[in-house]
Amino acid sequence: MATTAVEDAARQERREKKKALRKAREAEAAESQDERESIRKRKRSNLPDEGELEVDVTAPEPLSKREQRLAKKGKFDPKSKSTAPPKSTSPDQAESGDEEDAGASKEKKEMEKDKKRKEKSEHGIWIGNLPWTATRDTLREFLVKHAGIEDSSITRVNMPSPDKAAVARMTIKPQNKGFAYVDFDSAPALQAAIGVSETLMSGRRVLIKDATSYEGRPVQEQGSGEGGEAKGPGMSKTQAMQVGGGKEPSKRIFVGNLTFDVTREDLVQHYSKCGEVADVFLATFQDSGKCKGYGWVTFETIDAASAAVAGYVRVPVGGDDDSSDEEMEDADAAEDDGEKATEKKAKKPKKMRKWFVNRLAGRDLRVEFAEDKQTRYKKRYGKDAKPSSGEADEVRERRPRREPKKVDARTIKPGAALANAPRASGAIVEGQGKKTTFD
Repeated sequence: MATTAVEDAARQERREKKKALRKAREAEAAESQDERESIRKRKRSNLPDEGELEVDVTAPEPLSKREQRLAKKGKFDPKSKSTAPPKSTSPDQAESGDEEDAGASKEKKEMEKDKKRKEKSEHGIWIGNLPWTATRDTLREFLVKHAGIEDSSITRVNMPSPDKAAVARMTIKPQNKGFAYVDFDSAPALQAAIGVSETLMSGRRVLIKDATSYEGRPVQEQGSGEGGEAKGPGMSKTQAMQVGGGKEPSKRIFVGNLTFDVTREDLVQHYSKCGEVADVFLATFQDSGKCKGYGWVTFETIDAASAAVAGYVRVPVGGDDDSSDEEMEDADAAEDDGEKATEKKAKKPKKMRKWFVNRLAGRDLRVEFAEDKQTRYKKRYGKDAKPSSGEADEVRERRPRREPKKVDARTIKPGAALANAPRASGAIVEGQGKKTTFD
């Protein structure tokens, strides 16, 4: 009974505490509500009776916080609203102001001169194939040393810096992108710089061209064909070497992964799209005469060989009939109008498409540049030719034979002599001896 009375008392006490907390919260909420209502009443009381605000348009514009800070420091004039401080009227200050103006004018003139020097001039060059370590200073020294140009005649050197993302993983960071633009103040300096082209700079032959014209620049030709003839892919020498497995481009190519049924006529017909085929040599078996799976094809031009290595050639869309029909229509129109038949309308350039030559008889061909016959002959029979197996044996016989190294048997470990000896096979071997009988 005593425990129940204690529990009831504790419960009653907790209830009273909850009621007290509830009343306190309600009182705080009521006070906050009264405060909000009082603030609203005060705001409404501040408004005019008619509910409209009066604005003085003639009043000066107030200063911003930034202008107020500058005005405190004396760097802003509120009347003129300029960042320059007000001018002094004393004679000493006037003289100092004149000196400052004169110094500022000199600085401006020097800056203008520097800008004119840095601006792009009419006499400029493009220089490529630069080493990665080249900088503006080293490029100036190179031109002054080899071209005989004065340093003052170089007005501008624009050397683009490489992309940070591209060189992020490089251990040796390059200083340039491999090319630069240099401007001069006169045409003789320009011609002297162009004459230094193909000169070595840190082991690389630089290429110098006129920046205002494209004459003399290497242009990638799409092919030598005209009209309806096929055109090669127009690769440079570097691209051709990359495609051809790092070998020098030549008119002779190696073709592998051929089927055994391929003939010489099949290769001539297959590669006739690339260009004129001069010779085809197939490696064949002696007994059957079939192809061993590889051969060599020689073209008349290197462009045709490059197209064969690249695996495709560009051919015009449509046949020759379309061109002949257009020519007939142009000729008829010229005769009807009384004009000469030789004056024809300009033909529109035909669309080209790729004709792939990298597959034959359902097999992917392995094609790469091969060495010329003369180069191959010099390697086999020239001065630098390697000796054959027979000649190598003769050279070995001429050399003095070395005596075998003497080994003391007492120094050999037990069992080491027979460790590398060939073991006899455990298989059953047919007897080859003769049976001997005794009387």
